[in-house]
Amino acid sequence: MCQCQHQYTSSWKGPCPHPCYDGSACCVFHHPDADAKAEAFAEALEKYIEAIEQDNSIKNYDFEDFIFPDISFDGHTFHKYANFHSARFSSDAYFDEARFPAGVSFHSTVFLGSAHFEAVHFSTETSFHSSHFHQNANFEDALFTGYTFFRLTEFRSNVRFTATDFAGKTYFHRVVFYGDADFVAVQFARSADFNSAEFLGQADFRSAEFSGGAHFNLVQFDERTTFQQAVFHDEVNFIEARFAFLKHPPDEGIALNGAVLEAAHLWGIDTLRGYDLRDAFLLGISLAGKRLEGCNATGAVFKNVHTDGWTLDDATIAVTRYIYTDYTRETVKDDEGREREVFKPVAESRVPADGKFGDADNPRFTLETYFFQPHEWNRALNFPRRIQKGILDYLHFFPEYAEVTHGLKVRATPHPEGQKVRMTFAVDHPSLQDAVNDLLGDYMQNLFKPIDEVREELVFRNTEATEEEKALLVADYSQALEASRLKMWDGYQRLSPAERRHADQQMQRLLPANASQRPIVIQNVIQTSAQSSAEARAVATSSATATATARLKLPTLIREVQQIANADLPTEERDELVAMLREIKDALKVNESAQAKGFWDGVWTGLKETVDLAAKYPKLYETGQLLQAAFDAV
Repeated sequence: MCQCQHQYTSSWKGPCPHPCYDGSACCVFHHPDADAKAEAFAEALEKYIEAIEQDNSIKNYDFEDFIFPDISFDGHTFHKYANFHSARFSSDAYFDEARFPAGVSFHSTVFLGSAHFEAVHFSTETSFHSSHFHQNANFEDALFTGYTFFRLTEFRSNVRFTATDFAGKTYFHRVVFYGDADFVAVQFARSADFNSAEFLGQADFRSAEFSGGAHFNLVQFDERTTFQQAVFHDEVNFIEARFAFLKHPPDEGIALNGAVLEAAHLWGIDTLRGYDLRDAFLLGISLAGKRLEGCNATGAVFKNVHTDGWTLDDATIAVTRYIYTDYTRETVKDDEGREREVFKPVAESRVPADGKFGDADNPRFTLETYFFQPHEWNRALNFPRRIQKGILDYLHFFPEYAEVTHGLKVRATPHPEGQKVRMTFAVDHPSLQDAVNDLLGDYMQNLFKPIDEVREELVFRNTEATEEEKALLVADYSQALEASRLKMWDGYQRLSPAERRHADQQMQRLLPANASQRPIVIQNVIQTSAQSSAEARAVATSSATATATARLKLPTLIREVQQIANADLPTEERDELVAMLREIKDALKVNESAQAKGFWDGVWTGLKETVDLAAKYPKLYETGQLLQAAFDAV
């Protein structure tokens, strides 16, 4: 009988032990005509598997180089090691719910039809190294217990690993996914290596869980890639990876050194923590509204990156030393002769051009300041040169005044231009411009009002300002106002009559429409000594502190009043008193201390006359006495 003359792919193996088939030089397993031999193949395969399973001296199933017709191993348990090295499945291959307790190798196997591995249990080591899937492949709900190798594998159509469990280390190194790759809800219990893989279709890792390290170094993602709700418990590396469209990446601890992100969208992420962006290429992505914490972007290329409203923590600012703003592309060959497109930064686009962010040559120049683009505008105020010094000093105080009184964060730079003083304003958003302009008008009018009147009319609309900040603002502002007036008066006295008329006309425009006083600095202000200035500061601070004390004690008093027994104070009268106390508190909030004090005198007198506070409600009486002392100091 003729013995099969097939030469094994594995050169170390001896001759094929099977007899020739139908007068050919090959056995039925290695015969190339899959369709013609289908029936004979199935019959021979059944006997071959039965013989292996009955012979304890045979250690594995040897299917090497077999050419399979349409075949089904659904539900079969391979009790011994199964070797499918370089096998060829000419039609669909079915392994659903099969079991491989002793391990299996599909090294260099070719699947010309669809491959079905749903719910397969792969025990110990499993290899699909260099295998080729020409049609769809499905590994849904499969379990890989040991090491799993898909190195150099090619999936030429779509592949599904939905809900697959990889319990051991998994290697997809240099795998090419030509179609869509579905890794939804996959469990990677140990490290997952996708290094140098190519995803030419969409890659979906939604709800995947990586308990070990996730390595996507040098990976190319040509279509949409999503990691929505994926969970990473260990390091995540995308070093020199390339993303055409990244969606929902992890928000923490990602290594993107040298990676290329084109049209990436960090949807659903407010804060990027621990992103390593060194030497990365950020091309057309949006960081608008994001916060970067503990990130490093040294050497990264920022090209068409949207940064509106982003914020950087101190650590990110400190470690990012320089960036680039442009890049070039070129094609190179790797060690194996494969062509690959690489990106390189343009040296001339380096920022800063010399040195590093924050060094001695760039002390106030950081990544944040480079990308920040505030809304700016200018206003010119017409004043003679001799009185400009006082005006300039006064305008320098405006940003602090605006922030404490109205919560407006504005950068204002005054500088002289001939007969005018130009103010350059910068705010974070254009919508703040009108508010700043309106406030500046009020601020300039205060130059020509008595200081007591200015303090009386001062309004604090910044709800976040503390009472201490308000008190200090009143004191500092009073001092700044006095100092500016003195300098203006000094210059005013040295003006010629014509220059004084010009100065009067310009200052008149700053006064309210109903003002009748001549716009010159008030005489008693000019004569104020340094001592009186200090006394005014102390009075302003003391008054503000007393107001703060009253505001703090009122809630306690309100609670104590509410606890008075009905026998001493009927509910209706108690509610009326509580309402009046709250009205006093509201008056203090808007700096109506005189009105609040007037209300208080009536409330406290009426309460003491109605109830024996000292005897029955000592805590209420004590709180009231403290409030009375505070109002006396206002």
